[in-house]
Parts: sequence; structure tokens; C-alpha cells
Amino acid sequence: MNECAFKEDFALPWAGPAGEPCPTYYALDSPGAGGTVRVIVLDESGEVDGTQREWLAQQLNEARSLNRPAIVVGNADLNAQIAAGEGAAAEVARTLVNGNASAYFYDSPEENVRL
Repeated sequence: MNECAFKEDFALPWAGPAGEPCPTYYALDSPGAGGTVRVIVLDESGEVDGTQREWLAQQLNEARSLNRPAIVVGNADLNAQIAAGEGAAAEVARTLVNGNASAYFYDSPEENVRL
């Protein structure tokens, strides 16, 4: 399922980059009993470029201004990429830290363990 179909099926109140009807990275506010959390989903199918990092910083700043925690979701192991010398990963990590992201979760199926 692509992002457009997901958005249509669940009618989520998400916002991606301005002018993109079906963005590959987006954010939404998720209300719950403990309060509202900003969930930010990155498109890490390629290198996260300056445009996406700027958008991420804006999302984190907006969440902070609303006093909302921000959870960022991606699929890159930023620590491994930084250790390998990938500058773009270091820039993403710096954006997360400077923007006070509450957490960064990523998909790492090679780390799944069966008991």
C-alpha cells in the first residue's frame, strides 16, 4: 500500500511538504489519553536531502512550540551509517537532536530475533 492509499483509507490528518498531494514523508498528530504526540515519518528510501531535513526541522520546531513530544520514524540505522562515515546520516541525527525529538524508531528486520 502506498502513502496515498493509506491516507485515503484511514483519512489521517497528515501534512507533508507543501504542494505535494501524496508525499513520501509526512507528519501527523496522534491524540491519546496521555496527550497528543507529533509522529513524523521520514522517507529514507534514498539519502535524506536538505529539503527533507529542513522540513523535519520545521516539524520538530512546530511540535516544540505546541509543547508536544515528537516521535520520528524511519528505516535507517543512523548510528551504523554515522559509524560508516555517511554525512547525510549525521545531518539527520543532528536535526533530531537540535529539534529535541523524543525518539527515533527505525525498521531493522535483520535484528529481529526469534525465541
